[in-house]
Amino acid sequence: MYQTIIQFRNDLPEETLREMQASCDKAFDNRAGRVVRAERSDRFRLIYEGEEEYFCCLQLGAVTLNRVKGFRDCVARWEWIDEEPDESHDILEALATPLYVRG
Repeated sequence: MYQTIIQFRNDLPEETLREMQASCDKAFDNRAGRVVRAERSDRFRLIYEGEEEYFCCLQLGAVTLNRVKGFRDCVARWEWIDEEPDESHDILEALATPLYVRG
């Protein structure tokens, strides 16, 4: 099982929150498939999950969200949860880590 958990900031204006929720739903309905929000999701915490066949859809959704203007500013925490605990990580932390290219 793979999960992407997005926790929005509690101080977001209602309109911004709705826009970001819609962006998330759209991002996880992509050319690799469609993953709908888990029923455990709530207003500020969205959970998208799936088995192996949804791995690419979840990954592509995360990449897409990273490109949505202002999205990361609205997020308090963004996690990738993998079946294997050592492969789980904080997406915001990973995005903030610079890549070094060996020359």
